[in-house]
Amino acid sequence: MHSLRISRLIKSSFIGNRDFSVVKVRASSFDGLMDPLLGFEHFKMSTQAIRPRPYAGMCIITYLFSDSAPYRILDTAGTDLILQPTCLSWAQAGRGLVQTASPDPEGYFSHGLQILLDIPGKHKQLDPKVIGCIDAQAIPERLDSGVNIRVVIDYDGESKVNPIDTQRALTFLHIKIANGENFVYDLPIGWNGTTHLLSGAVRVQTNVDIKYLSAGTTVAFGESSFIERLAFIAHAESELLFFSGLPIQEQTYNSGTMFMSSTEELGKAIADYEEGKMGFITLMEGKWKIIPPV
Repeated sequence: MHSLRISRLIKSSFIGNRDFSVVKVRASSFDGLMDPLLGFEHFKMSTQAIRPRPYAGMCIITYLFSDSAPYRILDTAGTDLILQPTCLSWAQAGRGLVQTASPDPEGYFSHGLQILLDIPGKHKQLDPKVIGCIDAQAIPERLDSGVNIRVVIDYDGESKVNPIDTQRALTFLHIKIANGENFVYDLPIGWNGTTHLLSGAVRVQTNVDIKYLSAGTTVAFGESSFIERLAFIAHAESELLFFSGLPIQEQTYNSGTMFMSSTEELGKAIADYEEGKMGFITLMEGKWKIIPPV
């Protein structure tokens, strides 16, 4: 039997400039406790700041906050989508695709998350595909005693609140807590959980320890043989992200945003990208043009 493990606190800050800034959080800093997340990027941009880059061996989830401008996502798997504020898009990179994104129109600020979600090794060689988009009205909100919860994704392996097929048990909550109020979550047996505080100050209380989070801080929990009650108590008006899911527990090898099951698979993914087998996105006469995979 295993008791709850808790990671160290890691504080991240925005890097960049007034046109583009990002906070990057990667699972490699959390000793396996972020699994099935590979990481996420919290971005603010007003220009074409995310240049075309290859993704492989994962799912790419994009979520926009309410203060965001619309956001155009373009990839070589067939996505050409204008994502609206408080909506979510989901693509499975599989053996590889190339993606870029920008505010629409440029000059306005897009503000959101790009979440990198691991997939089992047996799925990493599947063809890339667009899984779907969740509109704002399809994302439930719960209001209770100073706590506002957007249930962006909630799938326990049997039932789900949104039409996206996550293929694995996964929860993603966007939570706002008034000063002095609290939110409680029961982490299922064997699941991992990750919390990132966007703003405010929160005390996280478990049966093994207490952690104090300031804005920009991330902490992860998991590997317990018991249902673990996590209590989030706000010491100021606070906004946080909470992810939880069943870990995949498979070794990955990565180069940038390509995460494969072996060094051989990673080498092949890099070669596929360089040889155009994932396609390319190139700038022609001021517009992005997709060159299909060869």
